[in-house]
Parts: sequence; C-alpha cells; structure tokens
Amino acid sequence: MIKVTFSTEQKVKEYGGKVTGFDILQPDALKEAVALKVNGELYDLSRKIESDAEIKVIKLSDEAGLDIIRHDAAHIMAQAVKELFPNTQITIGPTIQDSFYYDFATDRTFTTDDLTAIEKKMKEIVKSNHRFVREVWTRKQAIDFFSGIGEKYKVDIISSIPEGENLTVYRQGDFVDLCRGPHSPSTGRVKAFKLMKVAGAYWRGDAKGPMLQRIYGTAWRNKDELNAYLECLKEAEKRDHRKIAKDMDLFHIQEEAVGQVFWHEQGYILYNVLESYIRKKLINNGYFEVKTPILVSKELWEKSGHWDKFRENMFIVDESESKKLAIKPMNCPCHVQIFNSHTRSYRDLPIRMAEFGTCHRNESSGSLHGLMRVRGFTQDDAHIFCMEEQVNSETIKFCDLLKEVYSELGFNEIFVKFSDRPDIRAGNDEVWDRAEKALLEAVKEAGLSYKLNPGEGAFYGPKLEFVLKDAIGRNWQCGTLQVDFILPERLGAFYIGADGHKHHPVMLHRAILGTFERFIGILIENYAGKFPVWLAPTQLAILTITNEADDYATEISNILKEQGVRVKTDLTNEKISYKIRLHSSNKVPILWIVGKNEVTSKTVSVRNLGSERQESFSLEKATESLLKTKEVRLVDHSGEMVGIVPLERALEFAQSVGLDLVEIVPDSTPPVCKILDYSKQKYDIKKKASEAKKKQKTLTIKEIKLGPNIGDHDYETKLRQARDLLAHGHKIKVTMRFKGRELINTEVGLEKLERLIRETEDIAKVRDGWKRATPSVGIIDSQSVKRLKRGSRGYDAGKKKKGRKHHYCRYIGSCIEADVHSANVQDRDGALDLLFKRKENTNITEVFADQRVIPKRWIVEEFFAWLSNFRRMDKDYEHSPLTSKTNIFFDMITIMLTKLAT
Repeated sequence: MIKVTFSTEQKVKEYGGKVTGFDILQPDALKEAVALKVNGELYDLSRKIESDAEIKVIKLSDEAGLDIIRHDAAHIMAQAVKELFPNTQITIGPTIQDSFYYDFATDRTFTTDDLTAIEKKMKEIVKSNHRFVREVWTRKQAIDFFSGIGEKYKVDIISSIPEGENLTVYRQGDFVDLCRGPHSPSTGRVKAFKLMKVAGAYWRGDAKGPMLQRIYGTAWRNKDELNAYLECLKEAEKRDHRKIAKDMDLFHIQEEAVGQVFWHEQGYILYNVLESYIRKKLINNGYFEVKTPILVSKELWEKSGHWDKFRENMFIVDESESKKLAIKPMNCPCHVQIFNSHTRSYRDLPIRMAEFGTCHRNESSGSLHGLMRVRGFTQDDAHIFCMEEQVNSETIKFCDLLKEVYSELGFNEIFVKFSDRPDIRAGNDEVWDRAEKALLEAVKEAGLSYKLNPGEGAFYGPKLEFVLKDAIGRNWQCGTLQVDFILPERLGAFYIGADGHKHHPVMLHRAILGTFERFIGILIENYAGKFPVWLAPTQLAILTITNEADDYATEISNILKEQGVRVKTDLTNEKISYKIRLHSSNKVPILWIVGKNEVTSKTVSVRNLGSERQESFSLEKATESLLKTKEVRLVDHSGEMVGIVPLERALEFAQSVGLDLVEIVPDSTPPVCKILDYSKQKYDIKKKASEAKKKQKTLTIKEIKLGPNIGDHDYETKLRQARDLLAHGHKIKVTMRFKGRELINTEVGLEKLERLIRETEDIAKVRDGWKRATPSVGIIDSQSVKRLKRGSRGYDAGKKKKGRKHHYCRYIGSCIEADVHSANVQDRDGALDLLFKRKENTNITEVFADQRVIPKRWIVEEFFAWLSNFRRMDKDYEHSPLTSKTNIFFDMITIMLTKLAT
C-alpha cells in the first residue's frame, strides 16, 4: 500500500501498488501537468512512484514547468540536427535563462539557412507527438550503445560517471539521448519555439579542447509569450550598451587589453558621478573607506582558502626570489588585515569597512561581453565586522540601503534569492547551520520574501542575491550579502568581548552595485543612454545660432560651471539643426539655444531631449529650473512608499511601467504622488460613488430655530413640533440663534435648550451635545432682501432703483445676500457705533467682552472689508436707514436630537 500526499491540497490517497502521475491525476489536471515533484525530486509523469510520497504537480504555468519544456526543445533540436546532418555528433544541451542550447561537433559550419531547416524539422517532430520514454541503463550498456553509433562525446561523459552507478536515457521516436530528465509526456507539448543563433564553444569549456558549434534557441508556453520575448530582444538590441557607448563616446575595449575598459571622458564622468553618489550613501550609513594593495602574496590567499578555490582565475606574478604574488580577485582578505591591525573591543562593533577596490579575474575570453563581463573591474565592496547578535540588525540596515539606492537609480522591482551551502565549501556543517540560520532570521526580520537557490552559496558562507528588473523586463543579479563565520577565524581576526575573552567576529560581505563596470552597462541599457539629469555625463549643452551669441553662451557656461553643472558649449559654425541632432544623438538631456534675440533679451530657448518643443525663458528662470529640481514623495503602483525623488525621476518610474503619475496630496511638503492608471482610478471612483449612492439611506433632518427671548406660547408650539417630528423617526437639529446684544446673555438661551432636552428626554436623546456653529458676520437688509438662487453670483432685483448697489457678500463659511443703501465709511469706530447704536466710541474687544465668542482679527477685517464698499453714510447715524433695517448675527448654538431606540 502506497500513501500519496498532495502538498497543495493536504489530502492523502492510498494506492494498492506502484503508481505514476498518469494514474493519480484527473484528466483535467493532466492537461496542465508537465511533471511531478516527488519528495523534492522531479519525476516524469510516466515514472513510477514506489513508496510513500509527498507530491506536487508541476504545471506549464510554473517556472519549473517552462524549464522542462525548454529541455524538451533542446532534445527535439538535437533529433532534428541528427536527421538532417547524420554525421554530426551531439554533446550537451542544457537550459539557460529564457533559452536553451545544444553543442554539436561537426565539420559543417551551420548557417542561417541551416537554422531555418532545423526549425522546420523540429516542427515536424513536434507534430509527430513522440512520447518521451525514460529508461534506466547500466554504465556499460550506455557506453556500448553510444560507442556503437559513434557518439564519442557521450562516451566521454559516461566515462566520468562512477562504475556501478546506473544512468538514464530518454527515447523519442528513434532518437535516444543521455539525460537525467525529467521531460514532459511528449514532443507535442512544445508549442512555441525559435532558433536564435550559432556560436562557437569549447568542449567542457576548455580552450585547449575541440571547438564545437552551439545553437541557441528559445521556447515559451504559447506564441504570444514567444512574440513578446522576441520584441524584448529587438528592444534589447537597440539598447545594447556597446552601441550606445560608441554613439555617446563613453568607452571602448580592444585586443591589447582584453576584458579591460578604456574609459573616455564622458564615460569616466558617468563613472565618477556614480561613485560619488555611492560614497555619499556609504558615509551617511556609517561606513568608512579604505584602500588595499592590488598585488598580494600567495601565502595570504592560501590562508584564506581562495588559492584552492580561485587559483585558476587569478593572475599570478612570479618574483625572482621565488615568491609568488597574485593580483587580487577580491578584497575581503585584505580588509581582515586592516581589522587585525588593532586590538578591537566589542564596543567597536559593528565596523563597516568599504573600498572601491579594483580586482582582476582571468575570465575565459569566450565569456567576455562588453561591460557585462570583464577581467578588470571595481567593486562597491564593503565588509561589516560584527557580533553574531548584530547580524539581524546589520542585514536589515543593508537591505534598506540597497532598496533606497536601487529606487533612486530607477529600479523598483527587486526579488531575492537565498543561496545555501555548495558542495565544495569551507568549514563544517555546524558552522554552516549557524550561518544559514542567522541569515534566514535576518531576511525575515527585514520583511523580504525570497526564493531558495540550493547549493549556490559562496564557499565560505550562505548569501542573499538581489535581482533587479530593468525597463524592458530583464533580470540582473547585482547586490549580494554573504554571512561568513569562517574567514575571520582562518585569518585570526578577533575582538575582546564583554567577558574579557577573545571572540571571532562575523563578517558580512556586501555589495550593492556588484561592479561599477557591469552596473554602468545595466544603467546604459535601462535608460537607453537617456540618463536622468543628475546622472548624465553632460547635463546641458548650450548651442549658438550665430557667432554674435558666442560671448553670451560662454558667459552662461562659466556661471553654470561654477555652480557645478556639467555643461558644454557648441560654438561651431554648423547649422543649428545639425547641432541639435548631434547633441540629441549624444543623449544630452537639456539643450539651451541662443541667438541674437536671446542675447538682446537675456533669455534662452530650452529644448528637452526627445521633444521638438522649444520654450523661451529668462536666463534667471531657466537657471533656477535647472539647479532646483522639484522633488516629490513617490508611492509606487503597488502602494509601497518609494521615498523622496526628483519629479523627473518619478515621471520615468511611471513611464517604465506604462502608468500615470498622479499628485494625490498636493499640499504636503513635498507633494505626494502615486503611480497609477488615472483613467481606471476615475472610473473606480465614479463606480464606488454610484454604488454607495444606491446603498445609502436617506436621513431626514428637521431644523427648529429658537431665540433666547422666545415667549412661552411660542416655546410650547416649538416643543409640540419637536415631539411630533421625533415620534415619526426624524432627527431634529435645534438651533439657538443669538443676534446683536443677545450675545451678552447667552446663558438664557442655553437654559431654553436644556429645558427642551429635559422635556423630550422620554422619547429622544442628544446625539452630540450642544456645540457652537462657525461664527458668522452678515448684514441683511430686512425690508428689501432678495434671496439668490444657489450658485449665482448676483440676482435680478427687478427694476433697479437709482443710487442702489447690489452686493453678493461672502463671509466665513456662508453666503449672505443683501441689497443695501450705499454709504461711505468715515472711520471704523464710527461704523461700530453705528451698527451697535452706540454714540460713544467703543473698542471692538470691549463690545464682545465677557461673551462666549471672542471674534478673531480676521473676522473683524472681513466685516470692515464689506463695510468699506458703502459709498455714503448718513451723518445722523442714529436715524440712518441702515441701522433701522439691519440684523447682525454673530453666533449660534445647535443640538441634535434623535429618537430613542424602542
């Protein structure tokens, strides 16, 4: 009896004997299934499960499923080549990122026409839908078979397998190949593929071995994915950093210094800008910078363990005294020497030691590729010496720094690979257990999700690999963080702990960019050479239309250079259209064009890279705009806070993901912007509002207005009205309004409110308690007031009388309309006397003394601003028509009553 546990569903099924994937999966599941993962090992669907197992179905939609399809395609390509060119010998055919390849040994040189023919034959094999059949052979059986068909390279591979160990082959139709598997059920599962190119390759990567021909291909789940990938390749070809570097005159590489870079002026400016940026970040995060020798004795490399591991990749120098030196391939042993130069205390830790260290590695010539793979390079290298209990906090700090740097350089999509112990490693398993545990805990503490990358750790410790995604969706592994318990012990590094004893520090190897060379190559391709202004080698070019503007252009250039702007001046006699094309092809982000008119008016015509639009600005405004880049606080499309970035950088972020940049909190400092689909957001807001409107309940609120001097009869009428409304479920807003001198005795009004509350408490309750409404000042002509329609700016008073002026007065939260007699204001105190019917001059604060509302200065200013519009004031203010018609409201108090629950 075999028990099979489905890991995704957590259900167990029992079977009477050995089963395969075809036996245990339902027909619908089989359509999507490519293989199984059985107790952590990949199985073909046809391979028998012989004991209790936990299984997971590998689908075509999974990355592992797509990798298996690419492996299928490699075998199909090998079969097609053998059928078309029978004398060809097959060697190895693995999958690589997004692709696959197969190496062939043949006297024939494959051409593009051959690739077309091979691809056609592959389609025929796919259409035949041959089953992939797994067979287990003995070593002898395999050697005999492949020797018999003349496949000497296969025999060479088999000969390296220990005797007595069985191996597997796969059969598809009449074709048989040595392979570990797994494969999908049949060749028909490979739906979309294309052969890409032919390249040379050495057998087993040995330059002394036979030269083979390598055919590259790619395979995808469907034609849409394949076409998208091919489009991406076209875009990548346009962005090739080697081509752009030639156009922008950044660098070159030549045969006399294979794998090393000749930086030109513009390229080295870019290099230095990036280095200065990283240096500033490191200093701000508590690092100090050091410099160590390039040539180091063999003895140090032997102590560190690098001699055994990296000897083949080192450049060795033999001295006459029989002492061997090696050009350093990394900086870490040298940094330990600086740590060891003093006795360290636990109080000194952590020590964060950084170096822009130049290193050299003897990479094979076939692997070199522009800036992406070189022999001489400079790392943004740093090592953190800390105690074991500080690993978590230091890892979190580094991860925060790395995310900040990547974001500011234009990379917001990052994922992490956790690489554990490799087969060849230093130290024992106990040390590795501690190192892996410490790093995993730190990763979780930092809030990072990760993918396991088994066996890919450094030889001295596990590591995190930070992979970023560029503008066209390609992944680049750049940053690393490695936990090392071994190297400090090997090289005798120690600190004095709190207990007075010696302890070995933990060493964190970390880099953000990786190497400057490779990262600059990535930046060039990510931006297609169109760098943001702060990073561009030349930020501004000043172009003259006529020689009469040369002195003006030179003067501007000198001023800007003094302020740190990287500016070039083009005073040549070429046409201005040619100059614009030239500097645009050099990817200069901003062009200032000056001619005779600009000299006269002290202006410049500004043109941005990628735009045909020119705008004229004063020299002062253009300079200010150039020097003071507007910044925004950016929230990305996933809702994560990116931080404060230049507006230009934020716009580039939005463009890179095909969305809009929307200012969501314009009044903050700096403004908050979010990357989103603005059209979709407007639709969603409208939809939500519509749905909310459908769901909302209509609440009826009735208002009852009282005055502090209300009579008993009127009060009883209002009380009956309130009780009746409450009985019918309405809410009541009770407003006590004070006007003029009534403000002096507000207690009377409050007593009336409290009385109303008491006399309705059997059926109602006060929801919020009484509160004072927003104080308002208004003047209303009680005899001739005309009410306006909502939203109008004036009103039709019918036949307008001569000498009258119509006013629409807006004060402090409310609109009050009045038709008043024109009057002239003589003085403020006199106006107050007029309004309050007082002959003696009284200060405004005295008028409101000992009252609940003390008007603020701006309320008074609003009042006088309105009053100042009167053209005429009667000298006999006691008999003024204004005073006899005017009510002045300064305050009101409200309460809300709701019906008691029954």
